[in-house]
Amino acid sequence: MRQYPTAFTQLLSAVDFGLGPSYEVIIVGEPDAKDTQTMLAALRGQFVPNKIVLLRPPGEDASIVELAEYTKFYTTLNDRVTVYVCQNYFCKLPSNDPQKMLDLLK
Repeated sequence: MRQYPTAFTQLLSAVDFGLGPSYEVIIVGEPDAKDTQTMLAALRGQFVPNKIVLLRPPGEDASIVELAEYTKFYTTLNDRVTVYVCQNYFCKLPSNDPQKMLDLLK
């Protein structure tokens, strides 16, 4: 700990993430669209340390699918930005509402 104090804090963060609860948030929407940016801003404005966020543009050719193949099954709902909040390999119902997303992360 004395030799690498910052590494110790990173270790504690990793242990906290591993012990959970942790969340995976998949946002499906056009990256530059206003509603997508609103959803991202809401997520950034809330302290949720144990989360992984994936932004998936709609369409078949999204490059994120190469990295995370399972994201090919996530689509928009009502042609609007859609968020999927997942925990323990289970996703809650998708939503278009930033506040609903934040409620699911509590």
